[in-house]
Amino acid sequence: MLLQITQEDIDKGLARNISNCAIAKAIKRLLDTQYVNICVTTNSMELNGRHYEMPQCATDFIYLFDHGTAQPITLDIPELVLA
Repeated sequence: MLLQITQEDIDKGLARNISNCAIAKAIKRLLDTQYVNICVTTNSMELNGRHYEMPQCATDFIYLFDHGTAQPITLDIPELVLA
C-alpha cells in the first residue's frame, strides 16, 4: 500500500512519539479516526495488533522527522492493509 505523508501530517506529528509521529498521523487520517492502536518505530510498526516491517525509506523518513527536516513523502508498505 502506498502511504502518503503530507505536510500537515508532519506539522501535526510529534517527534520521537511512537503513537503520534507523522506516519501515525497519516494512518489515523486515512482511517478517519484518532482512536487506533498504533506504534511506529524505526524498523517496524504495529497497527491494531498486526506487525509490519518498515522499508528503509520509512526508517530514513523517521530519522529526518525526529530531527525536524522531513519533507512530504509517499511510502510503499506492501503488507499494509487499512480497512
